[in-house]
Formats: sequence, structure tokens, C-alpha cells
Amino acid sequence: MPTEMNRRRLLKQGTLVAVSAVSAGCILNNSDESDDDTCETTLDEAQNETEASEASGRAALDIELLNQTDSSKEVSIRAVDTDACEERIRTDIDLGGHATAEINNELRARTDYRINVQVADYASETIDWNDARRTLVVILNESQNIVFAEKIG
Repeated sequence: MPTEMNRRRLLKQGTLVAVSAVSAGCILNNSDESDDDTCETTLDEAQNETEASEASGRAALDIELLNQTDSSKEVSIRAVDTDACEERIRTDIDLGGHATAEINNELRARTDYRINVQVADYASETIDWNDARRTLVVILNESQNIVFAEKIG
């Protein structure tokens, strides 16, 4: 009987931890049907953390796009700071064949981001880029893949 009570107590505590973790997270809506995406947090501290990180002098990071195909691509990029539930980048870029483009200084280092890249008539990929510290390189290749890599050096 004492073992059963311990299991119930453990399950009850585990449920409370799970509910707390879910209520502190962001809700992201990636629907193409609306430009009104939702990012909500139940913690008032999220805004305070954003303001504190901006004042902390963190390094700014870039996203570099590299089109390795022969044809021009319409690329849509969205970057959401998942710590603060704040959209940092939402842009469309017409990227020529074998061309590069760069989005400069829009992201803060040591932050978690959800990066979504959509290429018209090509592919769509999303990556959770945690504890970002270097330039993110997004490569469009001939195999119709979107490849994410961190630039070293």
C-alpha cells in the first residue's frame, strides 16, 4: 500500500511539472492562411527578458542564403525568438541562380530561435536553432533540399 501512495504522489507531481512547462511555452501558428501569427506566453517575465538581453550587448548574428541551383528562387524566411515569443525576421527575398544574400544583424547571440524557410515550388523546412552563436547558412541545393549549417570562421 505505501508503494501505491508513492506512485500517486509522483504522478501528481509529474503532472504539475508538465502543466507548468506547457503553460510557460510559446504557441506558434505557422499557417499560410493568415499573416496574423500568434505567439503567446503566460509569463510576464518574457518581455523583461527581451529588454534585458537587448541591453546586455549580445553580439548580433546574420543569416546567409546560398542558392546552388541554376534558377532564381523566391525565399520566405521567418525567425521567431522562442525565449521571448518575438518575431525577429519576416522577409521575402528573390534569390538568383548561384547567388547569395545576407540578412545582417537581426538576431541576438545566445538565444533560441525557430527558423522557417519556404521556397516557392521547391521546399519548406523549419529548424529549432538553439543557443545561436554563429551565422546561420541556409543552402538551397539541386536536390531540392534546404540545408541549415552554422558558419565557422
